[in-house]
Amino acid sequence: MNMKKPYCPRCGNPLSQEQFLATMVVCKCGWHMQMSAATTQAAVERRHALSLIFWVMLLAGVVFHFFVWDTYSIDIIVPKLKHYAKKATVEDYKLITKICEKREKMACQIEALEAIVKLDPENDDAVVKLGKTYRDFKEDQKALSLYESYFASGGKNIAAAVSYAELTGEIGDVATSRFYFRKALDARPNIFQATVTRSYVNMLLANHQYKMASEAIRYYRGKSVNAKYFMQKELAEIQRNLASGAF
Repeated sequence: MNMKKPYCPRCGNPLSQEQFLATMVVCKCGWHMQMSAATTQAAVERRHALSLIFWVMLLAGVVFHFFVWDTYSIDIIVPKLKHYAKKATVEDYKLITKICEKREKMACQIEALEAIVKLDPENDDAVVKLGKTYRDFKEDQKALSLYESYFASGGKNIAAAVSYAELTGEIGDVATSRFYFRKALDARPNIFQATVTRSYVNMLLANHQYKMASEAIRYYRGKSVNAKYFMQKELAEIQRNLASGAF
């Protein structure tokens, strides 16, 4: 239904529904006009139509909200309203992040995590989660920028260091990658971190740093009696190729 909006013939301002009284229409400028019964009935019907449209849209919005958020429909209302009002706190965004994660809404989760990092740049958990989510979404450049800013500000989280090392290794920045892998490994000098060490060696191999890879395997084997044959297959292949001059 295309209903043309009425205007006051004196001042030219639009006439709202509140200005249509039972038997007349009155403008704020003082202009008024008696309405016929037919006109009055049309105005009443117009108000009823607009009211019906409003309630239908409201009901549709409520149904859609419950469809999107399911069992979290009530819990999400307050933090979301505070977000729209730009009054949300870190705790509000943590709740939003948790709910978005449960509902598998990654874009929503990223937005909430970004808000946490903006409010609290040294929040280790948020940085690690945001970096991981960026990587899951193939947003590697955003992850790199996040980690660069985090460590430039003095960040020390080990998981973030490993993720940053992996990313920089993937783009061929061996020096930065080695620095952050070593940073993560040196943070626990008395513990053999097999997964991190394997990732470190694989980064060196992927970037054709075979001598460094061989040295790293031998060095970290000495960290644990259980690591005597750590990456034995890779080391044997490196040694054969180094001996033959293939590398």
